[in-house]
Amino acid sequence: NLGVNDSNMYRIAQQGGIEMVIDGLKRHATHPGVQENACFALSKFMANPNESYRQRMLQRGAEEVLKGVQTAKPPPSFDVKICTKVLLRRLAEEAPAQAAAPPSPAMLGSMTMGGDLSKSMGKGDFGKGMDGKGMDGKGMDGKG
Repeated sequence: NLGVNDSNMYRIAQQGGIEMVIDGLKRHATHPGVQENACFALSKFMANPNESYRQRMLQRGAEEVLKGVQTAKPPPSFDVKICTKVLLRRLAEEAPAQAAAPPSPAMLGSMTMGGDLSKSMGKGDFGKGMDGKGMDGKGMDGKG
């Protein structure tokens, strides 16, 4: 099972597993067992945040073969229909953008709140519960 651990999935992908799954689905697009296992295997690869897996699927013709599965006779199972729709949507998505660089210290300094937060909220508001009493059992007026 591909989903048992990520290192097995990585090794399978490195040995051409993505391409083998797509090729098997191309050859046996109407076989219910192949449809189900191939769709779920491809879903496992897509769940991994590795853009190269998505690119390899596209290069191998996954979109065409998944569309063929959707229109296969006999029709695929409900689970396979859902899985192919999700896979096709994910394959059509643009590659995720590069992560933004972390903010510089100067930028962080400009993002902090000015002044003392306790002054802006009012004296004695911190540590009070919904009942207006703090951990000491006293209310905002200082009385129990």
